[in-house]
Formats: sequence, C-alpha cells, structure tokens
Amino acid sequence: MKVPSLSESICDHLRTKIIIGELHSGQKLNENKLSTFLDISRATLREVLRILEKEALVVNVPRRGSFVSKLSLSDLEEVYDARIMLEIHCIELLCDKGIKEIPEVEKALDLSNLQPVKPEDGSEQIVNYQRVCSAFHRRLVESAGNPKIENFYSSISSHLARYQFMSLHLPKKAAKSNKDHKIIYDQIHRGEYNQAISLMKAHLNQNLLFLKEKLFREMKEAS
Repeated sequence: MKVPSLSESICDHLRTKIIIGELHSGQKLNENKLSTFLDISRATLREVLRILEKEALVVNVPRRGSFVSKLSLSDLEEVYDARIMLEIHCIELLCDKGIKEIPEVEKALDLSNLQPVKPEDGSEQIVNYQRVCSAFHRRLVESAGNPKIENFYSSISSHLARYQFMSLHLPKKAAKSNKDHKIIYDQIHRGEYNQAISLMKAHLNQNLLFLKEKLFREMKEAS
C-alpha cells in the first residue's frame, strides 16, 4: 500500500476543506499563514496549490495570489456539460466493445449500499461517502479503456465534488442515486446500452437541475 507523500497528504487535506466549504468560494489563500499553520515550507505549499489549480479548485491571479475558485451557476453547467458528455460516451464505448461484466463497478455499488450517509454525520464523513458514491461513475469511466478520457474526467472530479457535497447530506437523495446506479449497471449487464444511456442522461440532468436550484437559493440568501 502506497504511503502518501507530505505534498499528497496536505493536498488531500486542503482539497477536503475546499469541498466542504471551510475554505469558501473566492477566499484568498494566504501562503504565509497557510504554510505556518500546516507546518510546511512555502515551496511545498506552492506545489500543493499547483495541483489544486489543475483540479480547478484554486485559481492563481498574477500579482494578487491564490484564491479558492468560485462556484457559480454557469460553472456548474459547464462542469455538468463535460461530465454528461464523457459518461455517455463511455457507455457507448462499452457498447462498441461488447463489455457487459464490470467487476469494479459492481464493487463500487456494493460499497455505496454498505455505507449510507446519516443526518448526524460530519462534513468530512459526508465527503468520504461522496467519494464512495462517485466511485460508481469513476469506475464506469475507467472501464471504457480510454486513458485520456479517464485523465480528463479525473481532472474535473474534485471540482464536481464541491457541488455534489450540497446534496449528499440528504438521505433520500443519496438513496435515489444509489437506486439509479444499480438500474444503469443492470442495463449494461444485460446489453441494454441505449436504455442505460437514456437513464444516465436523465440521472445526471436531474442532479444538475437539483443543484442549480439549490445553488440559486444559497446565492440569493447570501446576497
């Protein structure tokens, strides 16, 4: 089992803080304070910030410094446009290759059913659950066998998680997602790829609509 490096550990820590909103949308990241608080060198922190910048969690503004990237309705739509395109195409690739058995996707489904989110769970526990739930989508993309698609999907996953975090504390929403995942996989398993594509589109578009409405309400309350 690989032991994470210091940079990887710090990166995972800051990534989680951004996803759960403790480091909030648009917040400036003071390098002096952060490096002192985390007890790391400025060089290590800059390495971490470069990684988070590639994941669209952080933006670097010349002569102003690093900021947590902003959440917005337009950004949410752009992320979901990319997500829907990639996930649908991956099911099309599975169809072209005649792939019906995907053990890693089955494992992801089993894990998400074993670890339901609870109302009393803290933010970091919900993030861990989000990773378990999202594993279904990640494994499905990986099963298509195109490393370039997989790498691009991975590059948007952390930023996507910030929006997903808005709904995962709602038990009924999580249960509905798990049910959709199971049906989609069963359709692929039976070779019913067109039905799987239709349900995946509906599943992702329903998620997008829910998140747009929730983000709009939150932005209105904050204004």
